[in-house]
Amino acid sequence: MSFFRKLFNITGSGSTIVEEISIGRKSEFNQYPHRRRVMMVNEIREYGQREKIPEMRTALKALRRDMGMDGDKETGTSYSYVIDPESIELIVRIGNIQPQSDDEWKLDLARLCDQLVGHLSPSTTKSKSIINSKDTDHKELLLTNIDFNKHGSKKDFEKIKAFIDMNEDLKIVDLSYTGLSNEQLGHLLPSLARLKSLNFLGLRGNRLDEETVKTMSEYLRTSTSFPDLKIIDLKNNEMCTLEKKFLTLIQHRWEKMTSLPTLSDLASGKAIIEEDLE
Repeated sequence: MSFFRKLFNITGSGSTIVEEISIGRKSEFNQYPHRRRVMMVNEIREYGQREKIPEMRTALKALRRDMGMDGDKETGTSYSYVIDPESIELIVRIGNIQPQSDDEWKLDLARLCDQLVGHLSPSTTKSKSIINSKDTDHKELLLTNIDFNKHGSKKDFEKIKAFIDMNEDLKIVDLSYTGLSNEQLGHLLPSLARLKSLNFLGLRGNRLDEETVKTMSEYLRTSTSFPDLKIIDLKNNEMCTLEKKFLTLIQHRWEKMTSLPTLSDLASGKAIIEEDLE
């Protein structure tokens, strides 16, 4: 069975069900940013439990660097904004733990590491039917936790692209934790950009970097591309901050709303769309 037939399972009644394919923890695709970071967090916890403090601090430093906390870029300034402040806060709290003679600090370390792993990892909840209609006016397309690199092909991407083209009223498209690369997303962007009602694009947990941000900026500079896009979820990718000029292009698409979100809220996904998506 092809990836597309697994993905879009046509039932006897003519309904279409999107089936979820979970990405296993032992997947060979450990180059995904969220997997790499989870491995780093587990390493920090292990060193702490074994009281190897220098090694724990070294592992923590590596995680901070991977999250852009100790890099050359300014974060949280007027030029760039943090994408994942929740993870940053947890990492700072881990770094503030002071090893002591009792084991209380180990419990604190384990608790914070568990929280961070949970925040970085995709949900393990199985998706319910998200496309259950004979029509071609679907409002949502949720393909989270489907490993495109393991199951996908150029032909499958063409079929997904065609599905998006046939459903012009899509408001939510979630491609989180699918392992999308810049090139793979670029193949879908022309179709996504033409969706006049799309207001949420989920790209969390992929292999995207600044190249994707640059490409999307080119689309966003044209008012006819992504005309109603309000939120782009880019957490757990290679980039850890978003520049002001990119976020401003998204903010412009909120001008008809009653309240204008801050650039920080747009970067971190905290902006709320106060309208009925049904």
